[in-house]
Amino acid sequence: MWAARGRVVRTYLVWGPESGRRAAESLSCVRWVGNFHPAYKINSSLVGRAGVVKNVDVFFDDDGKLGATQEALTGLGARIVYPAQPDRTFFVALTEMDAAAFEAVSRLGTVLWLGYSHPEPVLDDEMSDQIQAGNHPGGITNPVTPGGSSTLTIGNTGAAAAGSYPITVSGSSTTGSKDVDVELIVYTAAPGAPTLTTPADGVVNVSTTPTFTWSAPAQAETYTIEVATDAGFTNVVASASGLASPTWTSNVQLAPSTLHHWRVRAVNVCGTGSDSAAFSFTTAAIICNPTLIDIPASGAATPYPSAINVVGQGPVLTDVKVHLVGMNHTWPDDIDILLVAPGGQNLIIMSDAGGSNDLVNVDLIVDDAAAGTLPDSTQIVFGSYRPTNFGAGDTFPAPAPSSATTLATFGGTDPNGTWSLYVTDDTGGDLGNVSGGWCLETSSTTAGPPNIDEDPPTTSPCRRAPKSPTATRSPTPATSP
Repeated sequence: MWAARGRVVRTYLVWGPESGRRAAESLSCVRWVGNFHPAYKINSSLVGRAGVVKNVDVFFDDDGKLGATQEALTGLGARIVYPAQPDRTFFVALTEMDAAAFEAVSRLGTVLWLGYSHPEPVLDDEMSDQIQAGNHPGGITNPVTPGGSSTLTIGNTGAAAAGSYPITVSGSSTTGSKDVDVELIVYTAAPGAPTLTTPADGVVNVSTTPTFTWSAPAQAETYTIEVATDAGFTNVVASASGLASPTWTSNVQLAPSTLHHWRVRAVNVCGTGSDSAAFSFTTAAIICNPTLIDIPASGAATPYPSAINVVGQGPVLTDVKVHLVGMNHTWPDDIDILLVAPGGQNLIIMSDAGGSNDLVNVDLIVDDAAAGTLPDSTQIVFGSYRPTNFGAGDTFPAPAPSSATTLATFGGTDPNGTWSLYVTDDTGGDLGNVSGGWCLETSSTTAGPPNIDEDPPTTSPCRRAPKSPTATRSPTPATSP
């Protein structure tokens, strides 16, 4: 529409019903009223583009038949990414179409304008299609066909403060709706150095599979830990990276009676933080008898007992764990195991557990601090367990078991001397072995009350090569380690 005011001729693009057009024509200042030429509906941001173009905004008048306009767009090959939404006094749909269809779309009577919707949101006046379709860098598929996926990339975070920002993703379909809460974590710098907690600096008698803990510094995303036998960390014997929480249990068994050093550093996408100040600790003594213990179809194992001689320890025992290495048996419920200390104190550490489920090269740790006992009739798996004795009346060729139920029965005694492990099979028909023998992990002091199994549960015993149950008897080995 052209309108003359004085010597200036102005052009206005308007839309409205037919009655409005006729009213405009009757105005004395109006020189001409006619259809807007389609060529002028195509914004310069689309000129020169070829092939399929994403993020094309189509603005159109509400003639009361929005569905008809969208069907016409689809008929011309356009894919409607997000359907028509009101934007001020007109409607806009976010589409994807071939550039060759621009002209045909512009000729639709209700279409007012086509333009390129830039992937970066216009922060001072965001278009409704950009907000509702999540039209951020990288694009977003909406709606999503079942089985498909959509990716949302969030940019312009440079001015955001470090921290966690909650985001709710909402989805809806003909069968219902669902909200999923996620979070955007913003880091602005590499993290600081953690502060080590346990094992405390300089502590002794630490488990050979210790659990390490430390503080979480600001902006930490993951952690790297190193354990070494030298202060310069040139001989790293255990390590882990990518840890999501400030705690870790060693994935290898550390050398017994050895001074170790440990440190931690935090990492995020901005970089790697400084190493923590290093702590040191000394592991507890662990002594093994690797001789195979052969369990017959019925009766006492060979050797009977299997012995470990402890020397050089403090005279007051404060902690003891038993490692059974490479257990094999075709009916573990038959197995009874009695541990006897140098002073004669004894404890059944395993009896009538595991039912008929085969044991194949399973390593066990018997520890008062373990989370639970062995299963009665289900599969026994590698791990730490409290002493377990199902039923009563177990008999051993010698000695007779006591009524003790925990390893604390050995607390406060002198650990030095010969420890004996008595293994029997109480029912005929099945057999097995303890292929890697057994180990004692002890802690002791020169004086003071017992404090049994203060350490957290361990998870990695001494390991040996697998050996399956066999009906062939092994030669009788020596009974000393």
